[in-house]
Amino acid sequence: MADIKKKLELVVDVDNPVEEIKECIIAISMFHGSQQVNILREIEMWLGKTIEGAESKKQNQESSQGPE
Repeated sequence: MADIKKKLELVVDVDNPVEEIKECIIAISMFHGSQQVNILREIEMWLGKTIEGAESKKQNQESSQGPE
């Protein structure tokens, strides 16, 4: 049996990351109608955890380098 999938191809300008990421999120989430808000909330939670991890890593690197 054939495997049918929706596919969206995006070309992004990596020199403009914030706007490009926002546009990608909007483009993908629009396809999910009533689930769009749930998808955006999951992305928000993931992003919060990702930011916390990046900040923690940066803080650990700075404290291990000591004062300059």
